[in-house]
Amino acid sequence: MARGPAPASLLATGAIGLSVLLLLLPLPAKQAVASRVGPVLFYPAGRATAFIESMLALQRDNRALRLDLAHRVIDEALLFGLQTQNERLHRMVEMRSELPHWLIPGMVSSRPGRFVGEYLAVDSGVERGVEVGFGVVSTDGLVGRVVEVRPHRALVRTLLSPESRVSVLVRRSGAGGILRADRSAGFLVPDIPMVEDVVAGDTLVTSGLGGSFPAGLRVGVVTGIEDDRRLQLHRARVRTLVRFHAVREVFILGGALPDTSWSDDGELPS
Repeated sequence: MARGPAPASLLATGAIGLSVLLLLLPLPAKQAVASRVGPVLFYPAGRATAFIESMLALQRDNRALRLDLAHRVIDEALLFGLQTQNERLHRMVEMRSELPHWLIPGMVSSRPGRFVGEYLAVDSGVERGVEVGFGVVSTDGLVGRVVEVRPHRALVRTLLSPESRVSVLVRRSGAGGILRADRSAGFLVPDIPMVEDVVAGDTLVTSGLGGSFPAGLRVGVVTGIEDDRRLQLHRARVRTLVRFHAVREVFILGGALPDTSWSDDGELPS
């Protein structure tokens, strides 16, 4: 039995025949056939083109939205920076009106030393009138004191250093003691007499003794009290107001107060 032509050959023959027939048709007939057949033949291509165009439009919109979002993030960061700077300047103005010193501004350039935050290097030195022993504050409170100066640089020992000692008072009751730092225990005022009134939540300020710091500078907040019945002393745990690991801008108290007969650690001078 003879085998029939292959389906592919039949399709090719039909396509050729249809092409020849279309060529022989008059122009009006060709246009009529094209108007009916064209949309069917080109529908998939048109759909694909429309889909690609919509995807490209979405990509453009997404790119524009991402760019707008990036601008908003930058604008918010700038606004936050300006607001923060504005708040610092307001506190600076308030501080200037309260302190009997002139304030020398300085930016923290590094945090030298083995334990981060115990020392700060700032970009103000002898050329701006900075001297060893000058107190250092930020808009949050007491930072420390200058221990070394160079023409364009000063080294500040912060309250975080175990070598620091500051005479403080409880602002509410006037109870006094010496603030010191312990690397394992944190900040402590271990020598408040038990007859004095001090509780958790009390604010500590400088007492003014020693001459490096004026009275009333904010230092920290009492977070807990332990009693030593044998020595009849309160031992206060303290959270300082300044974040020594993060402080960036400080103010050096130019012109120390006149010295007194008491040193900052409460000992009589030799």
